[in-house]
Formats: sequence, C-alpha cells, structure tokens
Amino acid sequence: MRLDRLLLTVGLLAGSVFVAAPAGADDDVDPPQVVILTPMQDEQITRGGSVIFDYECMDEVDPTPTCEATVTGDVTVPDAHPPSGGGWDFAEVGNFTVQVDSQDASGNQSSMIVQFSVVDALCNGQVVTVLVQTGEQPTAGPDVIQAPTNYFDLVEGLGGNDVICGGDAKNLIDGGPGNDRILGGPQRDHLFGGTGNDRIEGRGGNDRLEGDEGTDTLLGGTEADRIEGGSGNDSVNGGPQADSCHGQEGTRDTKAQCEVFTGFP
Repeated sequence: MRLDRLLLTVGLLAGSVFVAAPAGADDDVDPPQVVILTPMQDEQITRGGSVIFDYECMDEVDPTPTCEATVTGDVTVPDAHPPSGGGWDFAEVGNFTVQVDSQDASGNQSSMIVQFSVVDALCNGQVVTVLVQTGEQPTAGPDVIQAPTNYFDLVEGLGGNDVICGGDAKNLIDGGPGNDRILGGPQRDHLFGGTGNDRIEGRGGNDRLEGDEGTDTLLGGTEADRIEGGSGNDSVNGGPQADSCHGQEGTRDTKAQCEVFTGFP
C-alpha cells in the first residue's frame, strides 16, 4: 500500500502508534442495489408459457458484487439458480418466489424478492387438460386441448367430445369421433370435424372447414373461407367476407353469408 494514501498519526502517549485504515473499500457502508426486471411482482404466467429471469446487481464501489437468484415454488422448479437471461417453460400450475442476493467486497448485503404464479390455460372458458406444446397427448375420452401456440402441428382429438383451441400459428386440427367443438386461431387453419355433431369456428385467417359426418355447425369467421359441410344436415355461415360454401346433395343443409355456394337445397 502506498504511504501517501495512509493517514498516519503518531502519538507519544504510552509510546503508542495509531494507524487509521485508508479511505476506500473499508469505508464502503452502502449495500449493492438489486433490480429484478422480470418476472414482475404478482405476474401470472399461463401454463405452457415461459418467463425470462432478468435481474442485475450494482454497487457504487465494487464493480463486481455477487449476484445470485434462488427460485422456490410449491412444485418442482427446473433450475433453482437460473442465471440472468435464463428462462423456463412452465408445464405445472403453482406459486413461485424468486430472490436475488448480492454482496459487495466490503461484506454489505442486499436482496430483492418477487413472487409470481403459473395459472391454468383456458380453451373456450374451460381449463386445458392437454397442452400439446408441453408434450401432453390427447386421450380416447373427452379432452380440452390447446394446440401449440408458436409452431404448426397436427392435433387430433381422438375419441370423446373434445374442445380444441388452435394456437397463434397455422393449425391443422382433426376432431375425430365424438361431438367436438373446434376453434381456429388468427392464421390460415384447416379444421376437420370428423364423425359426430361438431361445431367448428374458423375465426381469423382464410380457413378451410370440413364437417364430415354428422349434423355440424360451421362458422367461417372474419376472413374469406372455404366451408364444406359433408354428410348430414349441416348449418353453414361463411361470415362477412367472400366465402365459398359447399353442402352435399340429398341433405337439408342451410347456408348464410356465402357468396359462392353449391349443394344446398
């Protein structure tokens, strides 16, 4: 240590020499500042969604204070100490706490705590029982199915009276046997009812809807759609745009808002 940075006091009392500590790190009494940007306090994340742990620790004197996150929850966490910028996909509903602790070179400590939760995904107001994006698979019984939110995939309802919601990407959905309700997403979807009395709603995008067997209700949605009733006495409504609707000869199909149509009485 350089002598010119020391405060040296020499006292003659009892022949003692007193040396005060140098100014600098040892005089640092302020704790580091901890900031958690995400997740936010009381944030609710839908099951199947993801979160990025974004946090930072800063100190006016120490340029590199320690900075560690600890995540706990009432269900198993994938990584108890995620780095800043790291993230998870949540497959389970639960309540979670993230605590970030920091300590500077002088031993000053500080922490910040944020609590968040993962809640059930909903499809047409019902709790999703099969979240395809997490690897869950439909069953032969009645399911509430959410298609992947950010990639294209074939979703099959199998048996039972299913409720199936399309994701934000293009959807290819087959309801299978049973009286199903199928709702498309905002992109161009192909929705197939299968056997049974189905209700199919295209919603956004230029969709193709096929009822197949049974007495089906097919609603095109907001864009120009192609709708095919199939066998059975179906009800077809194209929606506000230039829709193409096709019934089947020999049935008592009904139509509305269809600019181009064939096969209706």
